[in-house]
Amino acid sequence: MVVYIFTAFTWWTILHLRNNETFFKNNVEIIKLRNPELTLGEIESSEAFVALTEKYAAKNRMIYGEAFVFITFMLFGTIWIYNRNKKEEAFNQQQQNFLHSVSHELKSPLSGIKLSLETLLVRELDKEKKTRILTNSMSEVNRLNILINNILLSARLGDTSLEVNQQCVDLSSLITSIIKRLEQQYPKRQIKFSPSDAIVHSDQWILESILINLIENALKYSPDDKPVEVEIEQGKNLFIHVIDHGYGLSDKDKKAVFRKFYRVGSEMTRTTKGTGLGLYIVSELVKTIKADLKVSNNKPQGSVFSLKL
Repeated sequence: MVVYIFTAFTWWTILHLRNNETFFKNNVEIIKLRNPELTLGEIESSEAFVALTEKYAAKNRMIYGEAFVFITFMLFGTIWIYNRNKKEEAFNQQQQNFLHSVSHELKSPLSGIKLSLETLLVRELDKEKKTRILTNSMSEVNRLNILINNILLSARLGDTSLEVNQQCVDLSSLITSIIKRLEQQYPKRQIKFSPSDAIVHSDQWILESILINLIENALKYSPDDKPVEVEIEQGKNLFIHVIDHGYGLSDKDKKAVFRKFYRVGSEMTRTTKGTGLGLYIVSELVKTIKADLKVSNNKPQGSVFSLKL
């Protein structure tokens, strides 16, 4: 379609240039016929010829100008449409990845819970084994609960603004409580945290949602034998740093990780569980409480997510 429009307009431009040239030549002949006594040099220096030449040149400039404007607009329009289509394709691919991931994330804990319940029903187990199975099932339930809450919260963030309930929040108690819950879900992982006296005036539920997603994201994207660290830094401002020792993020991914559905790599080849909603939810909730969130490189490797309150 673009090639057809470009070809048609090029032909239109050439046609107008030819018509203008024909008009100029015909009028030159008319001047010659009206002034047969004048030489060619005298005709070219006459007022009628000079005016005709200026008119011919002005008409050509107008045609070239219109062609330039049209081609410029068409070029920018084509680039804009191309970029928009590429973004749409990328977003559609992310949505497909999200559906694939959610189907897996929902099926996996449900299968685990079903297997645990079937084991309890058909087999007589001692108290220790029952406790272990129930603990594992509770971990899967917590994982499923976080996933469903994130999906519902993501939908709410897209439609309405959340009401902020300001209150005094004991950060150390809140973080300790979150870590205990995540340690049940990730029993093989180590989360380091040194409590300190830190009270902020904010929405406890929103802060809890932010920190759960940040810490869980650090657990997912770092090796099992490396700890995740949570630090509180107090000064002119209060910071909460969530530090992992994973592979880190490229500069491109640092800008993109807070987009909805965005995940690093391909959904089909990625082994890390997730939906691409966690950091999107974090970024939207951070705006809601008027805080600030930045991601930087950890040394020697990994990422640091810093929440400024």
